[in-house]
Formats: sequence, structure tokens, C-alpha cells
Amino acid sequence: MFVLPNHWVANPIRVVLAGAGGSGSEVLDGLARIDRALRALGHPGFQMSVFDPDSVSATNTVRQRFWPADLGQNKAELLMHRYGTFGGLNGQGYAEALTVSALDAIRRVDLLVTCVDKARVRHEIGAHDWHLDPYRWRDTLWLDLGNGARTGQVVLGHLGGWLADPARLPNVYDLFPELAQAERLDADDAPSCSAAEALAAQDLFINRWVAVAACDLLWQLVRHGTIGVHGFFINPTGVRVRELAIDPRTWASFGLVAGRQAA
Repeated sequence: MFVLPNHWVANPIRVVLAGAGGSGSEVLDGLARIDRALRALGHPGFQMSVFDPDSVSATNTVRQRFWPADLGQNKAELLMHRYGTFGGLNGQGYAEALTVSALDAIRRVDLLVTCVDKARVRHEIGAHDWHLDPYRWRDTLWLDLGNGARTGQVVLGHLGGWLADPARLPNVYDLFPELAQAERLDADDAPSCSAAEALAAQDLFINRWVAVAACDLLWQLVRHGTIGVHGFFINPTGVRVRELAIDPRTWASFGLVAGRQAA
């Protein structure tokens, strides 16, 4: 079992969201709902920082939480203005990509959420030496969402720390070391030029499936204080959603070697 960090109980939870596109816009909608639920329960809710350099295109109005009237506006700034104005969500949108330097410049980060389509971004975050400042980053959680055309995964882990620490949850970079080969993984990742092409690359509701799984995991943690799983795998057939158990035997099946230093 993993227990809710103590300082999340009564303080605003400072969340950094990287990416406000397919999965990111869906996740932000879920985070806004969790924020309102927390406030209804007497908690101060979230303090958001949302990063995305992209502007809304016509293609984005089919699979993402944007409308034709949003064309040309920056995704992060637009969504934070919308959820802040109509939902009371505190925070700010930034018309830039999240970098390690930008993340390091934020005074405190409780939860990093990455909804990016580039392995390079995950590699830069996962390979960074967060453990060199253990008191600042030891308790920071990293919630990563990724998906293909009809599949997806959600992994919640610690951003820094040491794998030998029994209280540490391995993150997506620990479990999927192939992310270190970012250049190869990103080689064929070209943007879609039309709605039809985008739907051929990713099914209409896969982003929502992944986002709901991620937000429900986070909700269970903040509502009940403990979780027994720290991720999910979404498949198009058979068992639609499989859990990622908090269990060293499960982690070993990914080839995770106990005692290896985590970035």
C-alpha cells in the first residue's frame, strides 16, 4: 500500500501538468473536478501550473477539449482561463513546453503530471539527477500518461529518491528503460494534418480512457489516503483495464533491479 503524503492533507496540492492536448486536456478536466470535490470536503484543493507551447488547430477540436471558437489560442492559457473562470481552479497556464529547468524553478511541486507525446521529454525528466536534492524532491510524485492508437498506460511513481527505499514507488522511467532511446522512439512521431489522419493515429476515446484511469487513481489516493495499485494498462480487447500492483514482484517483471539508483 502507498499512503498519501502528510503535507497533502491540509495544504494546497501543487500540481504541474505538462501537455494540454489529447490526454492533457482530458486530465485537466478531471483535475478540475477533483479540485471542486476536495473543496466541497473542506480541503484547499489544487494549485495548478499548466505548460503547453501549442495553439489550438482545427484537428484538435475533434479529439481534444477544444471548440472551433478556440482556434489559434494557446492550449494551456486557454484551458486554465476557462477552468479558473468557470470552475474556480487556481493556477496559471504557460505558453511554453515544460523543461527540467522550468520545473526546477518552481518553488514546490507535489505532483508532476506528464501528458506528452515525446519520449524525449520523459527521458529528460527521468534521467535528471533529482536525487542530488533529496529533501526537495523525495516526496514529489510523477503521474505519467501515455497511449498509442487504442492502448494506453498510467504510471504513478516518485520523481526522485532511491530505488532501494522501500517507500519509493518506481516511476515510468524506472519501469520502461527503453525511454532512454528517445530519439529512436520519437523518429516516426509526426503531427497529424487532418482530423481523419488524427483519428487513424489515435482512436476517438483512448485519451479519455487513459485520463479517467489516471484521475480515478489520484482521487482514490486523496479521498481515502491509500492505494494498492499505482497504474493501469488499457487494452482494446480482453480485459480492458489491468492494474499495476504495488508489489516488488510486479516491478521485477519489468526488469527493475532492486537497489539501483533512481534518477
